Amino acid sequence: MAGFLFVRTGEMVLFPKIMEDGVRLGSVEVEKTDPFRRAIIGVAPVLFGLALIFGILFYLQALNITNLMIYAFFFYVIFAVGNTLFSSKKDLEGTIELLVASGFILCALFILNASFWYGFLQFLQKKELANFFKSADIFLIAPVLIDLIIVSIIGVFIRKRS
Repeated sequence: MAGFLFVRTGEMVLFPKIMEDGVRLGSVEVEKTDPFRRAIIGVAPVLFGLALIFGILFYLQALNITNLMIYAFFFYVIFAVGNTLFSSKKDLEGTIELLVASGFILCALFILNASFWYGFLQFLQKKELANFFKSADIFLIAPVLIDLIIVSIIGVFIRKRS
């Protein structure tokens, strides 16, 4: 995203690194820029990850895939992407300014063209879209449950060692 916004980048780290205050899953050095571009760069991995997850879920549902190996592969991809969607405090710099500006823009668009929003709200209420999000919720709960199980098992082992 930094490249698309003409912001220079520095060192890129792709592999996890254990730090004193936690684990850093990866990072990219980005030159100092205005708050809007900084916020867009910071939330881009989250937005891209969510788009990837929902794209996979749409693909699985639209093509009516029944092969268990394909489901297992995509489940792993969703699990891996879903566990790396977190933004750091540094990533979220400039987000407040971006949210306020976006709010003003959305309010202006709503005032100028209310019929568009009425059509958009009708689109959101379509049965197919609701069914898609219901199945996405069910599919996305599995990684959360796996994370809870792993954290619980680690917690038991840590208590036994102490």
